[in-house]
Amino acid sequence: DLGTDRPSEEDPGTWDWAPAIQGALNYAAALGHTVKGGVVYYPSGLFQIKSTVTYPSSGFVSMTGCGKSSEIRWNGAINLPMFKMDSAFDDEKKIFIEKLHFNGNATLGVNAFNINPTPGFFTVNVTFRNNLFYKINIAVDAANETDQIVFEDNYVLGYATAGINLRNGICNNWFIKNNHFRAGGPGSVGVKSAGSQNLYIHNNTIQSGDPIKSVEVSGSGIVSVDGLYTEYPGVTDNGYTSVSITGSDGVTLNNISTHGPFGRGVGPASDPIIFVDNCKDVTIGHLKHNVSAVMPAVHLKVTNTCERVTLNQYPRSTLALAFPLHPDTPANIMHGYVPTPGSGDPEATFIKSDKFIGQVRGT
Repeated sequence: DLGTDRPSEEDPGTWDWAPAIQGALNYAAALGHTVKGGVVYYPSGLFQIKSTVTYPSSGFVSMTGCGKSSEIRWNGAINLPMFKMDSAFDDEKKIFIEKLHFNGNATLGVNAFNINPTPGFFTVNVTFRNNLFYKINIAVDAANETDQIVFEDNYVLGYATAGINLRNGICNNWFIKNNHFRAGGPGSVGVKSAGSQNLYIHNNTIQSGDPIKSVEVSGSGIVSVDGLYTEYPGVTDNGYTSVSITGSDGVTLNNISTHGPFGRGVGPASDPIIFVDNCKDVTIGHLKHNVSAVMPAVHLKVTNTCERVTLNQYPRSTLALAFPLHPDTPANIMHGYVPTPGSGDPEATFIKSDKFIGQVRGT
């Protein structure tokens, strides 16, 4: 009854469902003071919306559907979010958004979710799980103070700017795990963060276009990228950085596998696949790169502004490319022995200084 824009009375797929969804959320939020909270359920079908739906400012309410067949499709103006969360939710209760299909309809600047709480308040305990985000600008764009946000087991396909974008430096305790990202165009980033604290990016697959980054993190504390598989079927002209971590402390990069024709064509060989700059307390290990042999890219680049870096079990075949062939890294930072690729040397103690510690082990 709340839907008044009905081009075809016989075809609910043509209706504007935003007012009805807003009404359902408001009603469910009134029930949200119970232990389980309120739930808005979307059956299989197409739910077009022409305006942004706002999460209620009181109570707490979850949304669930039937998977891909429960499609919420944008049919409104450019540069607006499909849903926005401006409220501070109860830190003892959880909101679940799961089993839904968010279709941005390739509309310029349309995000699936904007999370932007009022300064001084937190948006906490929100879980995005088992959703499909399709042809959107950003799946989740978060600013100001957020905490305990889980993004897991989602498919994010055809994003224009980023799969997830964390900004304004007050995004805490984000758990991004077991997702599949596939970029929709040049310049996109799978996961982008500026100023987060306790950021965990685990067991994700990121397929990207030309040119892109899979993960870009700056000015953050406690950053863990573990179990990342990146694939670049579209890169043909240049070598591009897959993982970029700058100005961050407490960084772990582990079990990262990168596949693609990096460095092909006329691109510069100096573009690193993994770039670490101005970071402290960094541990890097178990990296695997399967790249083009036409013009091999620099696999790992750690600049001289980093402090306390440990490398473990880095593949021998990339050592000569990783160190010390970086012109901006002074030779006196690098101490010890760099094994010749393919030499058969089982182990080499490497990089002993006030900035770098640890071992590089051959494989």
